[in-house]
Amino acid sequence: MTADAGGHCPGSPAGYVVAANAAAGSSERSAIREAAGRLAEHAPTSVEWTDGDEAFDAVVAGLDGRRLVLAGGDGTFHFALNRLAATGALDQPVAVVPAGTGNDFARGIGLGADLLAAVEVVIEGAPRWYAALESNDGELAHNNAHFGLGLVAAERGTAWKPRLRRLAYPVATVVEGLRYPGETLRVTVDGQQVHDGPTLAVLMLLGPSMGGGIEPIDGVETTEPTAEVVVVEVPTAGGRAAMAVDALRDRLDRRDDVGRWTATSVTIGADGPLRGDVDGEIREWSTEVNFRVRPRTWQVVSPR
Repeated sequence: MTADAGGHCPGSPAGYVVAANAAAGSSERSAIREAAGRLAEHAPTSVEWTDGDEAFDAVVAGLDGRRLVLAGGDGTFHFALNRLAATGALDQPVAVVPAGTGNDFARGIGLGADLLAAVEVVIEGAPRWYAALESNDGELAHNNAHFGLGLVAAERGTAWKPRLRRLAYPVATVVEGLRYPGETLRVTVDGQQVHDGPTLAVLMLLGPSMGGGIEPIDGVETTEPTAEVVVVEVPTAGGRAAMAVDALRDRLDRRDDVGRWTATSVTIGADGPLRGDVDGEIREWSTEVNFRVRPRTWQVVSPR
C-alpha cells in the first residue's frame, strides 16, 4: 500500500485518539503512553484521559476523521461499547490496545498480550464486525456474562488483583470452586428450558477467554453471531477439585455434569434476587434476566 505525501495510506484514518480511563494506575498509564508514542510515529495521535460519560462522549464527538483507540482492559471496553451505543456511534470502527489485567476480549480477537504487537494491529489491521450480548435492560456485553461461581470468584479476584494481577481470577476460581455451595437457577435457551435446579455456574460466552485467560471450553468463535451457553451442575464434594482442573484445561464441557448449547437468546431465573457478572461488572436483577445475541454490533480493528 503506497503512502501519500502526508505519509498516510489511502483509506487510513487521519490520526488516532487514544481514550483511556483517568483512574488508570501508573504502570497502565506508562504502557498507554508507550502505545500512543508508537502510533504517533505513524499519524498524529493524542491521548484523552476520560473520567465518565460526558468526557468520553465528547471525545467521540470530536474525532473528526481520526480513529478512536480504546486503551485499557475489559472494563474499559465494556464502558466504551455502551457509550458508543448510547451516542449512536457504533457504526464507527474502533481499535483496542490491551493495557488491563485480564484482556480477555483482546485475546479473543487475536491480539494477544504484547502491547506493541497490538499497536501494529491498530496500524495495519482491518475492521471486523463482532456481536454483543444485550440484556433486556439494554446493557451490552462484548465478551461474556456469567452467574454463580464465576460471580463470587470475580468478587474474590477483584480483592486479590493488586497482589496477584492476572492470576487473581484463576486462583479465586479454584479457591471458591472448592467451597461455593451453588444456587438454584433456571436456564432457558432459545425458548426451551434446559436446566432448573442446583447450579454451580452458568456461562454465556461470545469469546473463548474469561477471567484473565481461562478458556473453560474450546471451539468458541468470536466471529459467530451466537453465544456458547454452559451450565455446570453442583458436583459431589470429591469431584470439585477435578472440575476446577477441567475448567483450567479448557475441557469443562466434556464432563457429564456440564451441559453446553449454542444460542441466540438466554434467560436466567432465580427464586429471589439474581446477581451476575457482565464483562466484569457486577449486576443485580429482581428474579430474571434475558440476554439476546445482537449480531454485527460494533467494528473493531483486528489482525488481517
